[in-house]
Amino acid sequence: MTSASSYLYNATHHRAYFRYITILVPEHWAPSEEYEVAGQESIQHADIHIDANSWPHVKSYKNCGRVGLGMYIGKNLFTKTGFSPYGQRDRVIVHEWGHYRWGVFDEYPTGNDAQFYYSSDGRLKPVACSTAVEVRQSDIRRKDGTTDDECVTDKSKCYYYINYSDQTATGSIMFMQFITS
Repeated sequence: MTSASSYLYNATHHRAYFRYITILVPEHWAPSEEYEVAGQESIQHADIHIDANSWPHVKSYKNCGRVGLGMYIGKNLFTKTGFSPYGQRDRVIVHEWGHYRWGVFDEYPTGNDAQFYYSSDGRLKPVACSTAVEVRQSDIRRKDGTTDDECVTDKSKCYYYINYSDQTATGSIMFMQFITS
């Protein structure tokens, strides 16, 4: 959480950070010197909920700019080291915090939304906030995994890939938090 706070602090130009973080452990855990009994805190009023199998997400039924109902993150994001399928731990936490605390939305297509388009100069571009994200021609493949002229001429039969680990593009925290730049 310390690295997430630093990331938030830098990204907001020193306007926001996590000042106090209280972690409630389950009541059924044995007493330990590593933590103390909860005072006024309760799980019902927690901002962030850690559970066994959850993917990072926020429950919210409110409009943009409104605080969500809760932020949910799977324990694997905290217990495993390295890069998660959702991106770097600190970026994932801050991305989801943006959804929860400020009611902002993802700035990339999801589900059946169009993922790519051809710009006016004929270059393949992802639907994205950052115009610097590049898609290479070698990354075009048919949905069945093969490459051929039909895919090149009929874009609807293609599936496009972005190599996230080699990107140098920068953008909003709400845009593809799994890009490492």
